[in-house]
Parts: sequence; structure tokens; C-alpha cells
Amino acid sequence: MRTLFRRSPPKVGQHLSKPSRSWLGFAQPILVVLVSLNILTNATQDWWSFNNLNQQTAQRLDSAISVLAGRIEDRVKTMDVISLAVSDALNSGRANDATLQSIAARHQPVLGSIAIVVLDPAGKLRAASEPLNGNYVPWLAKIQQQGCASWSSGKTWLAPFGQDYGIMLAQPHLDRARQVDACIVIAVPQRQDILQGATLPMGTAAMLRNADNQVIARFPSLSTLSFGQTYTFKRFERAGPTPGAWYLHSPVDGIDRLGTSRTIDMPRTGEQWILNMSVATNVYRAPWWSSVFFDLAGALIESALLVAGLLLLRRERSLNLQVAESARVVSNLVEHTPSAIALVEYRTGKIRLGNEALKGEFGALAGTGEPIEQLFANPADWAAVRDGDRSEPFAMVARTGLVHMLVRRTHLGESAGDTGDLLLVTLVDVDEQYQQISLLRSEADFDPLTGLPNRRHFERAAAQAVAMAQRHQTQVAVLGLDLDHFKRVNDTWGHAAGDQVLAEVARLFKASLRDQDLPARMGGEEFAAILPGTDGQQARSVAERIRVAVQSTPVVLEDGQVVHITVSIGGALYRSGEADLHEAVKRADAALYRAKQSGRNRVEIDVCDDVTEGPPDGGEDHDSALLQA
Repeated sequence: MRTLFRRSPPKVGQHLSKPSRSWLGFAQPILVVLVSLNILTNATQDWWSFNNLNQQTAQRLDSAISVLAGRIEDRVKTMDVISLAVSDALNSGRANDATLQSIAARHQPVLGSIAIVVLDPAGKLRAASEPLNGNYVPWLAKIQQQGCASWSSGKTWLAPFGQDYGIMLAQPHLDRARQVDACIVIAVPQRQDILQGATLPMGTAAMLRNADNQVIARFPSLSTLSFGQTYTFKRFERAGPTPGAWYLHSPVDGIDRLGTSRTIDMPRTGEQWILNMSVATNVYRAPWWSSVFFDLAGALIESALLVAGLLLLRRERSLNLQVAESARVVSNLVEHTPSAIALVEYRTGKIRLGNEALKGEFGALAGTGEPIEQLFANPADWAAVRDGDRSEPFAMVARTGLVHMLVRRTHLGESAGDTGDLLLVTLVDVDEQYQQISLLRSEADFDPLTGLPNRRHFERAAAQAVAMAQRHQTQVAVLGLDLDHFKRVNDTWGHAAGDQVLAEVARLFKASLRDQDLPARMGGEEFAAILPGTDGQQARSVAERIRVAVQSTPVVLEDGQVVHITVSIGGALYRSGEADLHEAVKRADAALYRAKQSGRNRVEIDVCDDVTEGPPDGGEDHDSALLQA
């Protein structure tokens, strides 16, 4: 019933020809989308950060220029206060040098060192806050030449002031009749920069121009931009990130800048000064560029990994196709090969796959999931095959009975499941060759008459016994046997009777030994035995058992006659340090000689070194054997 309802093992090709697909193949579209979204998200975030950074910087500039403009307006108001104070002095008739000097000193903490001059309408000097030296001549010359009688409002201009320039603020004074009766002039040297002391962030610059676009002040100063130089950059400006802000590539220092402007009203003159403040874009954008470079590097790495993954997938597909084609070819070869082939799990020993030849040879025993060890006559042999190839055939349980097969295994590596490594096991039927070899080996190593091992076999067994004794520190004994007066048996009854006697003695000899002992026919009527793990007393006991068995068992010939035969036995022990068993055999021969000399049908065991050696008796020259018809 078990066989009838068992499913047939699957074809090898069904499992080998189907290519597998990596999980990366399924994840490929998702990875492409995720990497693309990540790059797009980073790019969007960088663009948003860029715009936000420009806006925040423009707002900070707007706050900073408001503070600076307020500072300048405070100084302008101070100049208005000075002008009012001088007007009051003119109205009260106190506009003399001392009064002007006092007014200038009072406002020096705000404006610094300044000069205050009062001229009449014709330009003639009336009073001054300090003596007018050569520095004041150039800037007073214009008023002295033209006068100020025709002025209806104040004026500002820049004029040479020694080696420097100065800011000139001129204001007409009106009498009660609303006629110009004097001109008030305030001179501020450029060395006392109106922007001096301003606190600006790194990379920030400020410039103050009058209504004629002449540079009144610039902080920090530039060698390429002089005081009083006419400068306009309205045509270089482009729209900035916030209302009122602008970008430009500065023609002064060649730097890209973000800036903003303020106008400062001059109440006395009706003019407007222009204050510009800007910051170098490479300064405030430096952290943003660092972030962009990191994002760009990350995007490049992700893209490179994605491309590498796609290339690997392409390579995997190509390899899968090659593997599938190779598997198809291998499957066909396996299916059609005459040898039995099985794919076996190394850890469990269970058959994963088997070809038709395996199923035909072993039937249900070789089904999928069955342990392969049950195919062996001795299940323990599978462990020897699994752990290493063995050159000798193994007895296998086939449908037709026991057959001998060569078993070869090839390690295929780890499988896709959790069953561990796989083994490819090939079984080749060599039963016929095995039988022939066994026959030849039997003829070469065994005596055909008695069936006992011959001298050749004895010598190999002797070497193995010595090796075991040396390895395990045990004793080995050797016995030598010789039939007494055997030649007379041949002479009396013929060689056929002699062969019958030899065969019977061999049977008795083998039956008297233990399982671990090895009997052998050395030639003629001589026999020998190797007794592993045996001391002298045990050797004597075994020898006596052999002698008694032969003595007490008469040989009945084919014609009914009875022959009584005896044996003489000599024994010796293998001695530690000897290379082989040859010396022990010699001592056993010497003991056998003594047994012959002492009357035959006896046992002599060599237990000491001082022995008398002589040639063993062949059976011709000693007392008659007991023969009875």
C-alpha cells in the first residue's frame, strides 16, 4: 500500500530549468521612484532655501540701512540745529567769531571738527569759528565770487579742502524784510567720514551720495572710488527678492551684490541724499552652497548606486538566462544518463531530486524526501560517502536485490532553502566487475584447497596487526603449525587423501581460533595464525585447543579408511620496538622445531630470548604416525 500511494518524484528539469528572479528585480521601479523623489525633494528644498536666504538677507539689510540712515539723519539734523543757532546769533547781533567758535565746539561730539562761516550778501567774510587758512580758500571762493544775495534756499556741494574734500552746506539768512542779509556756511571735512564708526556685517558695504550722485562717503573705503566722484549704478540693478531690494554686479569692486537704498531728506536745501547698502552674495550664500554641494554629492551617489543596481539587474537577468539554459542542458543530460543520479540534502540526507534511472533502480526507496541511507545495505556507509569519496563499491539495496555500486558525490554548495548544502550523488552499477574482482582477489589471497588466507594475505595482516599493537600498546602472538608425519600419508594413500587430510585439519584449525584471530596456510602441511591482543598464556591455551581438536578428530577418507593425525605447534610474542612480525615468526619456527624435537604432538611457546633454533621438521624423518586402516 505504501508503494501504490506514493507520488512519483518530480522531474529534475522542472526544478533546474526555471530561472529565479531577485527581490531587487521587483523593487527596481520603487527604487527608481524613491531615488527620483529624493533628488527632486532635495532640489526643491535647496531652491526654497535659496529664495528664503535671499529674502532674509534682504530683510536684514533693510533693518541695517534703516539704522544707518537714522544715524545720518541725526547728523543732518545737528547741522540744521547749528544753522538755527547761527541764525539766532545773527538776529541778536551776536554773530561774531567767539559765538561761532562756541557753537562749533558744542556740536563737535556729533559732527567732529567743523568750520562755521558767516558772509555778507556780497560774499565778504563777517565771522568764522576759526581762522581761515589756505584750506578754506577754494570752497569759499565760489560764494565770494557769486555772493548769496540771490539765493532763495540752501545749497550743498563738495569742494576741495586742502588735500581732501569737504561737504559744504550753505544757507541764506533773511532779515525782517525777508531780504538776504547774510550767508551761513558749514564745512565738514571728508576725513571725518559721516559713515565712520558704522557697524556692518562681514561682506557688507555702504555708500552715501548727494543729489548730484557724488560720493559723499563709502564704508569700507576703496582705492578705486574717490570722494566726490560721480557714480550711478541704477542701470546695473535688477529686481531683488523683496520690494526695494536689488541685485547688481558692482562696477566698483567687480563683486555680485544684494543691496537696498534709502533717501535722506535735507530740510534746509530741499535736496535728497541717497544711501546704498549691499552685501556680497558669495559671502552670505557660502553656507547654502556647502549644503547644495552635499546634496549634489548625495544625489550623485544615489544615482550611481541606482545605475549600478540597474546594471546588476541587467547582468542578473543575463546570468539567469544563461543559468536557465545551462540547467536545461544539464537536466536533459541527467534525465537521459544511464547512471542513477540524486540531489541530496547534506544535513538531512534526504533525496531532493532523482532521475528516472534512480527511480528505476531503487523504486519507491529513492522517492523525493526519502533518506538516501536506506539505499545502502549498511546505512552507516552513507556517512562515509557524505564526508568523502570512497573508491571501493558499496552494497546497495536495489529492486533486484543486493548490487554493488560505485558512489560518487559532488558538493554543490548552499541551496536556496534552509536545508543547507546540496550533494550531487551518482551511483554506477559495477556489480559484475565487483564479482569478478572478488573472485580474482580470492584466488590471489586465499588457498583454494583449504579456503584459508595464503602467505600473501598473512603478510599483509601481520603488518596491520603490528601497526595496531604499536598504536594501542597491545600484544600480538603468532603460532606456527606443522602436521606430524604428513609425508607418509601422501606416500600411503596418495595425494588426494593428503588433500582431504589438509582440508579437515584446516577446518579444525579455523574452528579452534577466536573471532579476532587470523588462520593461514603457509604452504604444504604448514599453517600459521596471528592472535591480536594475546599474551603468552593465552597463546598457549589457543594452541592446546588446536592440538587437542586435531588429535581427537580422525579423518575418514572417501574409501572409508580412517587416518589419525597430530600437529606440533610453536608460538612466540611480538616484542615492543620490532619493526614487523618477522622476528616473532622466526621465534615461533624455533619453538615449533623444539616441539618436533621433543616428541611431536605438543605445544612450545617462546617466552625468552635464549632459545635453540633449528630447521623445523617436514615430517619425513621422525617417528611413525599412527595409521589405522
